Amino acid sequence: MKMTDEQLMEGLRSGNMMAFGELYRSHRDPLVHFARLQVGEGPAEDIVQEVFMNLWTQRDHLQTLESPRSYLLRAVHNRALNYLRDESHRSDFRNQYQRNIEILAASRSNPDRNEVIRSLYAKETLSSIEEALELLPGRCREIFRMSYIEGYSHKEIAEKLSLSLSTVDNQVYKALKILRKHLSEEMIAILLLFFL
Repeated sequence: MKMTDEQLMEGLRSGNMMAFGELYRSHRDPLVHFARLQVGEGPAEDIVQEVFMNLWTQRDHLQTLESPRSYLLRAVHNRALNYLRDESHRSDFRNQYQRNIEILAASRSNPDRNEVIRSLYAKETLSSIEEALELLPGRCREIFRMSYIEGYSHKEIAEKLSLSLSTVDNQVYKALKILRKHLSEEMIAILLLFFL
């Protein structure tokens, strides 16, 4: 039986490595997608790794969290902003105005200040996303749900469903292509962020 996020966080606070590993596996891929929206492909995985390393080293000081998902989302967002600020100081060859625009764009995705991010949890959004997911063919929908909702990696999905990794990649790509026809870009971003 899969533990809830709250149970995993309680295990983490008590130093349970298995709980930490499960929390990591269930949230890592969606958090990397979120980080990519702010800083691009390169540093996104490093940012998420740093957030989880910090989570482990600071586990003794963690308060009870209403939503570990929200905590991790906010931590990745803050780490991404720090990265962009640090990068702007290191990169003399980059246009400072461009870096400021990137920082501004990333700050717009702050879950505390952005209505779009806050609306992730709104019933209308969930309803629209669920309706769009129902448009996907059966196997495609199953693979997409496993990837984005249940948090399995493409490799894990391939193993569980006895499929090749390229088949899983193709089905996720197909799902996103279908969803893009039926949802706005804003709703696609919400879909990718909601299931962190």
